[in-house]
Order: sequence, then structure tokens, then C-alpha cells
Amino acid sequence: MTDIAKGTPEIVTEQPAKFAMGKSMKRKEDPRFLQGKGNYIDDINLKDQLYMALVHSPYPHANIRGIDSSEAMKIPGAVAVVTSKELNAYNVGWLPTFHGLDKQMVLADGKVLYQYQEVAACYAETREAAYDMIELVEVDYEPLEVVNNPFKAMKDDVLLRPDDVVHDDASPVTAEVIAKAFRGAEFLYTLRLASGASVLSLVPSHHNHAIGERIGIRLEADHVVAYKREDAAMSKCG
Repeated sequence: MTDIAKGTPEIVTEQPAKFAMGKSMKRKEDPRFLQGKGNYIDDINLKDQLYMALVHSPYPHANIRGIDSSEAMKIPGAVAVVTSKELNAYNVGWLPTFHGLDKQMVLADGKVLYQYQEVAACYAETREAAYDMIELVEVDYEPLEVVNNPFKAMKDDVLLRPDDVVHDDASPVTAEVIAKAFRGAEFLYTLRLASGASVLSLVPSHHNHAIGERIGIRLEADHVVAYKREDAAMSKCG
């Protein structure tokens, strides 16, 4: 605001804001907590509600060979043990992340990718029964190599799951079979790419290729997101 007669600025003061930094404010939420009237999740009790406890992986990187929940289901009050197998049957084993660019496992699907990853969910009629169940779920892990060095993790490499690399005779990209092992109904192939890098691939047993043979492959990994980098090659598979 300007004083027109004098042509000089006039200092105008306004009433201080009701809420401002540095101003003491009376807390409104404290009384109910101080009086024991707070409402927490443990205070919610619904008809026929169940309790859930999670089985976590002790390994940061490992294949899951199998999950045996038979002993856990013997606990009084046990209702169900859910794994990725049950979730995949309803097409909810992999769900989009918040940004929507990729997907992530709800429960570890064939492989754990980080320490303490959720592997199975135990449901029971009581909290105590649910936590007793997780102690009896037997998970057969095959520990794998981990990247625990921050400088190594900064390298421009992608760690793929064996089921990310799919055998496809029609694919123009090929790789050399350098090792293989039979795993149930599938072969676990170790493949050498044209770049010299090695990847693993799970291939149905009726595709029985010999060591040294080249096979067509393609990448099928919804959970891998590729970002363009001007200072790096776009692909290492060529």
C-alpha cells in the first residue's frame, strides 16, 4: 500500500495467522490416548475374523524348492497356509506397483529376491495359533549368490530369474547351451549369450538340447523395467 500524498510506502501490519510455525498449538488427539480410549487395530474384533502371520525368508537370494505346510495345518485353529501357488491360481500372484511400471510378487514365487521376503501367509482363528503355524511351515531353500557390495550393485547388469528367459525357436536371439541339469519336469539350462554373459533358463523337458547347441530365446519378465541410458548399450543379448 502506498501513501499517494508522500509517495512513500506505508507499512501495513496484519493480524498474525492462526496457525504458524513457532506458535504453540493445543493438541487435540492426546486426551483419548492418555485416558486409554485410543482405538488400535488390536481393538477391532469382527465376527469370524481370522489372524495372519507371515513366513519370511532367512536368505537374501534363494530358490524355493518346495513348501510343506502339513505340520502347520495340525495346529488347533489353523485355517489355511497360502503361498504363491494359491495366489497364481487366482491370477493375483503378481500385482502392479504403485507407479504402475512393473509388477512385484505378493509372496515369493519360486525364488526369494531379498532378505526377509514374505514366502507364505498363515491364517488361523487366533493370533497365537497363526504365529505357531509359521514355526512349522517347512521351506526348502537353495541359497544363491548375493550382491552385497554397493559398488558391485552399481554395475550395469540385470539379474534375471531362470523363468525370465524363455526358449523360443522362432526368436532371432540365440544362446549356446553350456550346462544343463534336470529338475522335475524341466531342464535348468545355463546359456552363454553373444555378449559372453551367462543366464539361466528353465526349459520344458521335451526340449532336450545338447551341450554346445544354440537355441532361440526371448525375455519374458514383467517385473523387469528397462530405462534408456545414453552412455550404455541398450541390449547385451545381441
